[in-house]
Amino acid sequence: MRHAELLYQKLQKGEIRELVPEPEIRYRINNVRTKLPIFYKTKQGETLKITKAQLMGNITQFKSVLISKPAELTYRVEYQNTGRTTKATVYQQIGNVRNKVTLLFGANATYKFEQKYKFEKPEKLPLVADIRHRRWRTEAHFEKVITMGLADDRPRPVNTYPEQRASNEVLDLSPNWTEGADVYPKPVPEGIVISPRPPELVSGVFKWDIYYRVPLEPAKVRLSYTVTNNTDRTLSIEEWNGMVSILYEDQRHMSFAYLKGGYSPRTLGIGQSTTYTFEVPLPEWVYGYVTVTHACKYYKDGMFAYGGGPIWNFRLGRVILP
Repeated sequence: MRHAELLYQKLQKGEIRELVPEPEIRYRINNVRTKLPIFYKTKQGETLKITKAQLMGNITQFKSVLISKPAELTYRVEYQNTGRTTKATVYQQIGNVRNKVTLLFGANATYKFEQKYKFEKPEKLPLVADIRHRRWRTEAHFEKVITMGLADDRPRPVNTYPEQRASNEVLDLSPNWTEGADVYPKPVPEGIVISPRPPELVSGVFKWDIYYRVPLEPAKVRLSYTVTNNTDRTLSIEEWNGMVSILYEDQRHMSFAYLKGGYSPRTLGIGQSTTYTFEVPLPEWVYGYVTVTHACKYYKDGMFAYGGGPIWNFRLGRVILP
């Protein structure tokens, strides 16, 4: 039995647990602003100065957190001498990588120094830059600790199955799971037009290469679709229910829960349309291969015509914070 077929069968039998949203968040970030360069603790000398500090790489940002996949980052600092030629020593640090460079600093010259850092895990990442005439006297100093989150795009591992907060099942066959929005089941009777829209981000989720959830606030997406009556009869619509499910890394183990509905029955005359819009909470256990459905029962002049609706498939990764 395949993925969507099993979901609809469980829905008909009422054998599915209700989705429970997660509580309000919990994680706080201190001493992080939104843009680089970020000067937290600085000192500038009369002639020796730090003019720029940059952290570069495949980095994105969600609110107050910088986020990267495992990658090599570059920390570049620009030093400036506005006085006469002088000898100076630069001390520079990113994470656990520390370097010391002594140089003859020309008059009105600029010196740039880069360090490479292998980012592999979420961490509080220290950035330090210091330039001195003498070992015991700092002329200019920059220091900052940045919260770096790790973007993890891996699907949920099978060794975390089953999920205690949801219903669980093992499929006979791996589904042909592909990202995107569609309608299930098919065929839809001629004249009933169901048009799903892409997910909209509400909170706790951002789009990079895929969607990622960030544990700074509850994760929610907004889904909507339009139903148009192009039949030659009056169309009545009764909400059935919605569901959220995930497939694990083997795409055979599955956890799922139903979304509590709240729409009153609707009636569409010939040529009329209506739109359904609802917010979907994504609790902590929801990540990897995610599917959301919203099913209705359709009646033409009181006779049952169709049961089903839109189905959204999207990848949802996690941002792991230190």
